[in-house]
Amino acid sequence: MEEVEKVDISKTRKPTIVFYVAGIIVLIFVIWGALAPGSLRVAAENGLAWMIENFGWFYMLITAFFVFFVIFLAISPYGKLRLGKPNSRPEYSWFSWIGMLFAAGIGVGFVFWGVAEPILYYQDPPVGITPETAESAIAGIRYGAYHWALHPWAIFSLVGLTLAYVQYRKDQPALISSAFYPILGKKIHGPFGQGIDVLAVIATSTG
Repeated sequence: MEEVEKVDISKTRKPTIVFYVAGIIVLIFVIWGALAPGSLRVAAENGLAWMIENFGWFYMLITAFFVFFVIFLAISPYGKLRLGKPNSRPEYSWFSWIGMLFAAGIGVGFVFWGVAEPILYYQDPPVGITPETAESAIAGIRYGAYHWALHPWAIFSLVGLTLAYVQYRKDQPALISSAFYPILGKKIHGPFGQGIDVLAVIATSTG
């Protein structure tokens, strides 16, 4: 039987190297944006353009893969895996879980951006499309559907399932680095795992 290393959750509530490193980097971005917003905007736009040009294909491919992967998990024997101890039972009913999923999860964004995003792209479409035309309206619907239909649900589901698995079955803290526990084992509690958590905080803070 696999030996699972339990982590003292109370220790994760104290400031760590992740907190200080990520905090300093985020603070640098905040100061940069306050003192030179134009410069930060140009740098961000150039960085985004470079990422789209060089890795846009990979982003589209991996999100499509996630859709098929979570469907596979749902219909395969893995879909019957309990996200808890073998003798545990659900704390909430299926109906309550669906309600929390929308009320406390993606619901607000779905209701707002599901309407606002197509309008946004209709008025300010991607390069090569004339604003406020039939073509930009179609583009807006396509982008809105892509951003708020199956693909984001697949991404959120995969991340949520991974964290739930390691947290409730492997007794690991609710950190992004914990998702790598089945692969890296105890190494996630060292510099490698701390680096993952720093990147997670920066990505969350900067979008």
